[in-house]
Amino acid sequence: MKKFILITTFIFIAITFLSGPIYQPPKDLKEYSNKHFTFIYEEDLSYLINQLDNFSIRLYEDYSEFYETEIDNIQVFILDDVDYVNGFSLNMTNQIRLYINRPLDYLGLGGSPNDWIRFVFSHELNHIFYGNTVTDPILSWIPSETIKKSLNMVNQPSLLHEGLSIFMESKYFEGRFSDDLFNTYLFAEILSDKYPRYKLGGGAPTNVWSPAGFNYMYGTLIIKKIEEYYGYETLKNFIFEINSSFFDDISDSFLKSTGVKFSTFLDRIENEYSKEKENLLNEGFSNDFNKIDNSFHNSGNLKTDGKNLYYYKESPDQNYGIYKNNELIKEGISKFDVNSNGEIIYRVSENNNNEQNYSLYHICACDFKDTLIDERVVEFSFVDKNTVVYSKIKDGLTGLFLYNFKNNTRKKLVDYNNMTISSIEGHNSKFYFTMNTNNQSDIYSYNINSGEIYQLTNDKFIERDLFYNDGYLFFSANYNHIYNIHYLNLDNKQITQITKKIPGTFNPVILNNELYYFYYDHNGYHLTSDELDNIDYFTAINTKKYDFDPVDYKNVELNSKNYFEKPMIIPLVNLAINNDQIYFGPDILVIGEAVNYTGEFGFYHNFVDDFIINSYFQFDYIFSNEIFFNYKNNNFNYGYGFNSNNQFNLKDKNTFNYNAQISFKNLSFDEFRIGGILGNTPIKNNYNSGYKNIFQAEYVQQKENFGFLIGYSKDIIHKKLKLTPGINYYKTSLYEVNPNLKFEYDLWKPHYALKDGKYRFDGIDIGAEINYYFMQSKFDYKVSIEMEMALFYWLPVNIPLEYPLNK
Repeated sequence: MKKFILITTFIFIAITFLSGPIYQPPKDLKEYSNKHFTFIYEEDLSYLINQLDNFSIRLYEDYSEFYETEIDNIQVFILDDVDYVNGFSLNMTNQIRLYINRPLDYLGLGGSPNDWIRFVFSHELNHIFYGNTVTDPILSWIPSETIKKSLNMVNQPSLLHEGLSIFMESKYFEGRFSDDLFNTYLFAEILSDKYPRYKLGGGAPTNVWSPAGFNYMYGTLIIKKIEEYYGYETLKNFIFEINSSFFDDISDSFLKSTGVKFSTFLDRIENEYSKEKENLLNEGFSNDFNKIDNSFHNSGNLKTDGKNLYYYKESPDQNYGIYKNNELIKEGISKFDVNSNGEIIYRVSENNNNEQNYSLYHICACDFKDTLIDERVVEFSFVDKNTVVYSKIKDGLTGLFLYNFKNNTRKKLVDYNNMTISSIEGHNSKFYFTMNTNNQSDIYSYNINSGEIYQLTNDKFIERDLFYNDGYLFFSANYNHIYNIHYLNLDNKQITQITKKIPGTFNPVILNNELYYFYYDHNGYHLTSDELDNIDYFTAINTKKYDFDPVDYKNVELNSKNYFEKPMIIPLVNLAINNDQIYFGPDILVIGEAVNYTGEFGFYHNFVDDFIINSYFQFDYIFSNEIFFNYKNNNFNYGYGFNSNNQFNLKDKNTFNYNAQISFKNLSFDEFRIGGILGNTPIKNNYNSGYKNIFQAEYVQQKENFGFLIGYSKDIIHKKLKLTPGINYYKTSLYEVNPNLKFEYDLWKPHYALKDGKYRFDGIDIGAEINYYFMQSKFDYKVSIEMEMALFYWLPVNIPLEYPLNK
């Protein structure tokens, strides 16, 4: 049966479902409401609701005044089920999801990690208000708020969404407007030969690399400079202008609001940054570097065992992973440390049914599985050959732990506290770490034998990428708002600057009396080296002993109640087509407010003598489950199925998707099927991604027959080429052996854009597939070409053209 759903329903489902579930049940959640918001949260996180309660009301009033709009009620979900830093909002349904773990100093998310929950709330709330601002005179007549806001996205490119959200976060906190790392990225981008690339920030994904997203970078730049050059009211006029006409783009609205061409505005920004660069060069900064390999993009995490360099490498023509000198030794891993014996510990991210955690492993001589050290680990370092120190997160707080390989013991050094730790460097019985407390980041030392903590610096700047060498602590710091390499003499407490480069230098390591580090430009981080050379001197503070204050956030009393996910019920009238006949009738959609369950019941009649019933209920509970029931062609069909997606680490990371379904026809068994796909060792380069090994199996039992499939394939990637050879053994009506080969090639990626990126042609991929069937002595061919485009800023559109050839 082919069913055509009304455009209203299609838009609602498309936008809502693209977001995915807000959390993964089962969860025991609480609910608390104030004047404008309903907070849904885990009980141990009540202290965060206390931080947001009055603040959220004040922000609502400020945003409502800026956007001149009111919103009835906004739901805010706060859970501790992922380890990364983020948040998202769904302006179609006025919902916000906040991830509670605070950003580290090297993420470029502003200088307010201790205010993280309010900071990220201020950012996401702007998305809600901006998305609810519909001033297009045509769209304003649409009665459905959901449809109205869905269609209005064609007037709201992602770069303006993110730029305005960063503008708002920076009004209340030290947001990205004042973050030196984020501004390093902007500085390099604006002064590159690629500027301006704002057309890639519309919303649809692009494979062009950027350090922080073109939407975030150019959105910040455009919004910040409009207010700076033309004033607050002009910024408001610009936002309402672009929001008011489907036919206008950024340039049209900018000209109407300012009387200035948008290209002139962009040139003015470039000239401003060029003058800043010239001034810095006159002050003795340089922008050249000694490129010693082809690393770029997100390369980093430079380490040494005293004999070799280890680092995470991304390059134009090699697979990504840990490199020892120029040899790839572990694919797909970016976060790791190495001791003087060359032993490696590494962190992997494991996503299981929408819950994501970081786990720390030690590469061992084991046959089957590396040693798991701990879960929910953020930063870590060897202290000596047998001991590891690491930070761990829980309920939005951070603790410090020590692990010993010899006796497999774990010790808590610092209880969970209101801090973030961005770098750890161990040396014998002592380790050094950068810690941010009260929104100030400094270097500290910890003596493992005595348990004493000393604060080594005390300033408003950020010290990161610590490296110990022979009584000196090397690091990158933004002492003049530009990140450069320094060292701290641990005896006389004097800080010495040893690089003076723009846009910035990071991640120092000393090997054979030579300084290695990463130099950043618009194309990413590049491995380089220099002779040690002192440039400037600073005076560090006298060290002082430091003690942590005890933390107890658990005793916050709120007038809360247990949360139940309420349904949204949408009645419709729909058309359906079955066996070339047209059916018409009522349809009811049911969608849980957190998108953890959906359902539909439709009854359609052909106006003569036949009717169709189509219904299903999908719900997330441990797995993704579905119960279905339909009636057509004088038969009842019903059943149950589930699927689950999991990741786990053995010697390498694995992704396992498995599913099962049983169905019945009338009162008899119809079919049972169960299957799964295992992807082993993810691989990636600048153009392609895949798995080293892919295993697939499926079994199908029908009333009077059975079938199965067992398959193996592997991805081979080299620059723009991806080959996937494989072999399948299966049975349908006959047994068959099927070797096959797939070919994909990234042919052409010009990224042409019209109307400031509202319409984009990204490029062309080509592919082919060859199959041979032994039992039938038959070849089967297929060639394809796929055009990649983007429409209305947000919508990725891939048009495949296939030509099957058989003989």
